[in-house]
Parts: sequence; structure tokens; C-alpha cells
Amino acid sequence: MPRTDIHKDGIKTQFKKGESGNPKGQPKKTESIANLLKELGEGKIIDISYEDKNGNIKHIKIESEKHSINTLVAGTLISMAIEDRNLGAIKEFYDRTEGKVKEQDNQIILPQITGIEIEVPEKQTKDV
Repeated sequence: MPRTDIHKDGIKTQFKKGESGNPKGQPKKTESIANLLKELGEGKIIDISYEDKNGNIKHIKIESEKHSINTLVAGTLISMAIEDRNLGAIKEFYDRTEGKVKEQDNQIILPQITGIEIEVPEKQTKDV
């Protein structure tokens, strides 16, 4: 009977012909926080109980017949940015909609502007 642990090129291998190299299959993925938040955000109801740092049980329940939780959170963010002039909310809004600004070695790179002419009027002197 031929050996099954040797490849046809004569190279020894750990795999046997006809057997899977991963008999248990791919491990199941654990749920990420990002996926859980996306799932909650797409719904119209959030009902959460949690314990705060002082040991008190807190309860949050948000329901909306018309809008998803994502829509309500986005509306709250925009409201904070406009009404409260909350700089953190403004930054978060633009980071999410326009993308985060990338720093390049702490230098501000301005575009080169050409073709601008400025006329400076001559000083008029008074005859004394």
C-alpha cells in the first residue's frame, strides 16, 4: 500500500490524501460590538437595563414608530452640533459625513493659488 503522507513530488506532508486539512471547520465568529450596534441601530426599539458605576440599575427605553434608532441618534447629533454649538458633536458629524482629516507630519498643506492680481491704490498726498 502506498504511503499517503508523501506528496507526488516526493515531499513529505502532514496531510493525508482524501482528508480535510480542517476537519472541525472554520471557528464560529463571535459577535462584535460594531455588529451589535448596527443591529440595534436599524431597529425602532431599544430597551436596555444596566448597572452604573455606583451600583444603581439604570433603564433606557427608546421607541419610535417612524424612524430607526440610527435616525434618532443622527438627529440628536445634528441638534447638539447646531443648537448647543457642541464642538465635539460638530467634529463627529463632519468626521462621519466627510471623513476624518488626515494629518501629514503636523503640516498644513495649502493649495497653490496663481493668477490673482491685486491692485493697491497709490497714497494720495495732501499739498500743504
